[in-house]
Amino acid sequence: MVGRSLPQLLSTPCRALACRYAVGLAPSKDNYWSTVAQPGSPYHNDTEPRSRLQAAVLTLTKGPVCPSDAVGHSDAALIMRSAMTDGRLLQPGTPAMRLDQSTLAAAVDGSSMELWAASSLISGRRFVVVFGARLAAGATVSTSELGYAPPDAVAAVEANASAAVLAVDASTPLELGPCDELDFRLLNLAPREANGWALLGEVSAKWVGASPARFHSLSSPGVHLDPTNPGIRAALSAELRGAPGEKVAVSFAPPAGEARAPPAALTVVCTIDSDGTAWVAAALKTGGEAFGYCSAAH
Repeated sequence: MVGRSLPQLLSTPCRALACRYAVGLAPSKDNYWSTVAQPGSPYHNDTEPRSRLQAAVLTLTKGPVCPSDAVGHSDAALIMRSAMTDGRLLQPGTPAMRLDQSTLAAAVDGSSMELWAASSLISGRRFVVVFGARLAAGATVSTSELGYAPPDAVAAVEANASAAVLAVDASTPLELGPCDELDFRLLNLAPREANGWALLGEVSAKWVGASPARFHSLSSPGVHLDPTNPGIRAALSAELRGAPGEKVAVSFAPPAGEARAPPAALTVVCTIDSDGTAWVAAALKTGGEAFGYCSAAH
C-alpha cells in the first residue's frame, strides 16, 4: 500500500527478488502515488513524499508498476519513466538484486544502506542499472561486482545528470555520492564497443536506459548508412521497438578521449515507424564530429 514504511519499500522487495525470480515469479511491491498530494484518500494519509523512489523501485523489481492516483492528481511524466507510450513496461532483463557489499554491511555493522543492481543482455552486451539509497558515506562499486570482466570499459550516466558521461573500468570504479531516500542514486551503465562507442539508451527519460523491451538488437559497426552522409557507416546502431508514432530519445556515448567528440552524451530523437520498429545509429564524420540519425527498420 502507498503508506508502506521505507524498510518495506526498499529492503523487502530487493531481498526477496532473487528467490522469486529463480522460480519464475514476478514480484509486486504494491501500487503507488505519483504526486505528493492525494486529497480524499481513504487511507488516513493523503501525502506521498517518495513518489520518485516508489516509481524507480517498482520499475526495477520487474513486476507490476501500478500508479493509483486520484483523478486529476497524477504526474504523467513520472509515470511514463517506466513505460512506452502504449503502456508496455521498460524494465531490466532481471530484477534488481542487492549487491554483496550491501548485504555484508547489514550483517556485520547493521547498516541500512541499500545498493542494488539490475542487468539486461542485448545482443550479448551487458547493461546494468545501479540503485543506491541511504548511503551515508557514499559507495564504491567495481565493474567485477556488476558482472564485467577486465579489460571491459563502461560508460555510465546518472539519472539526474544524463548528459554527463562517466568513464568506468577495472581501475576506475563507479562512485556513488552520499544520499538518503529522497535523493537516491540511479545510474545506467553500458559497455563500450571495440570502437569506443556505447549505447546509453533512453537515459534522459526512463529509469532503465537500455531495456530489452525497447532495444531489440545492436550492431557495431552499424548496419545502416546515413543517406545525408554518403560513405559514412554507423559506428553503432540499434533496432528499436515501440508504439507507432512514438518519439524515442536515444543517447550514445562517443569514444572516450576523441579529440573532437563532445564531452557529453549524443542524443538522437527517433519516431517509431508504422510497423512498431525503427533504427537509430551514431557515427563520427571524417573530421571527428559525432552525429546520429534514424531510419525505418524495414
